[in-house]
Amino acid sequence: MKRIFNLVLCVIFVFLLTGCNSENKDDGKLSIVVTAFPHYDFARQITKGTDNVEIKMLISPGSEVHSYEPSPSDILAVAECDMFIYTGGESDSWAKNIISSSANKDMKVISFMDLCSDSIEEHEKEHEGHEHVYDEHVWTSPSMSAYLVHAIKNSLISIDKDNVDTYMSNADAFEAEIRNIENSLADVMNNKVRDYIVVADRFPFYHLSEMLELEYESAYPGCSSSTEPSAAVIASLSDKVKSENIPYVFTIEFSNKKIAGSITEGTSTEILT
Repeated sequence: MKRIFNLVLCVIFVFLLTGCNSENKDDGKLSIVVTAFPHYDFARQITKGTDNVEIKMLISPGSEVHSYEPSPSDILAVAECDMFIYTGGESDSWAKNIISSSANKDMKVISFMDLCSDSIEEHEKEHEGHEHVYDEHVWTSPSMSAYLVHAIKNSLISIDKDNVDTYMSNADAFEAEIRNIENSLADVMNNKVRDYIVVADRFPFYHLSEMLELEYESAYPGCSSSTEPSAAVIASLSDKVKSENIPYVFTIEFSNKKIAGSITEGTSTEILT
């Protein structure tokens, strides 16, 4: 199957390189293609109120990002778009092949990981000697989110002069919302009862926890759940919940909550998303 998929990619790339695309854009609308929902939401917030923008999301919410493989139509959509927004990490490494092989040299490409690399490196230098976790979910940090919104706005302005005021106004309002969330989180931490949480699930919140200086234990070391957590891990989390009298165990969206149920069994601990 892998060979067949690679062959399909090669055929499509030949068409793209020779300019023989199946469809040509003739509606005059700005085409934005994004990989997943956070990228979609950022683009949607900044472009709302305009009728000349179409946003296509490749991976629907709840789908497994790490095992996704683009369809031929997805590949064409990326290659032909005006702007492509993706994470730029291990989960969507396939995107780099499409970008490098596309004949569309006017396409604006936004990689979240590339944009936030300086902030990540600076943080690692400040905490030299500490264990660092690879986490692509940079948007869970409000400060990084605000920076990403600013970058998307600037890219949109560079290719669509007719809607500069709308993009600027929307981006300013969206950044203000993000800053309000950041301030609310700071208030919570300033009045915290504890600075330790248990996440009975995958853990895509490294950047958020670092910003809040929040200690955590999780069922998985990161976001990938390719293997089930061992009985020892579940037992360790259960013991921690009991010994520390932790009132809540967290799960993430679309979780089946089985691990959380095992950890909270026989206790008065609640499960929260």
